[in-house]
Amino acid sequence: MPDKFYQKKNLLNIIMMLFFKERGIKIQFIDMKEKGMSKGEFNSVAQVNGGLDNMINWDGKDKDLLALIKYIADEDKLDKVLENPQLR
Repeated sequence: MPDKFYQKKNLLNIIMMLFFKERGIKIQFIDMKEKGMSKGEFNSVAQVNGGLDNMINWDGKDKDLLALIKYIADEDKLDKVLENPQLR
């Protein structure tokens, strides 16, 4: 069963879910706005996407928090990103 994280109201995700449903493939839906990723899940996704820096939306609205993330020690970055899901 594909285990994916989605935003429910995204049109492409709705189309993808219908694609799997028509073919009888079960998927597990996890709404990212309702329930975020655990630390282990986030690490796994970050590893696939090329690291933590590629998981951060550097064009986000909270410039102060983004500056803090940019210059904080590497071992503290993950905890700060997990505390602030709006950065992802």
